[in-house]
Amino acid sequence: MTPEAPTVFERCEVVGSKGRFVIEDACEDLIFYPRNSIEVESFKYLAGCAPSARPFKSRIGAWVDQIEAGVKYDEVNGSGEDGLKVQRIIEAAIKSWETHTIVDL
Repeated sequence: MTPEAPTVFERCEVVGSKGRFVIEDACEDLIFYPRNSIEVESFKYLAGCAPSARPFKSRIGAWVDQIEAGVKYDEVNGSGEDGLKVQRIIEAAIKSWETHTIVDL
């Protein structure tokens, strides 16, 4: 009997001129496949997330901890500007899916 592959709830693949990266389960795994190399970079538990952790809860918790610690607004990990950039990427991905075209950012 072969082992069953782990369940992936979320997956995002992005392909560019220098390679491809895959993010799985919000922040648990990131794998980068460079175009001109067989070397693969792999990262586990990004942004402090751990297996079975609720990513949103851990992100919000980290933000609250920084605010309570008095971290300056421009030094908080994950600024409003970062959030806006991510939202633009999400909107472009949706538009690309709906129109079957490449959307430049």
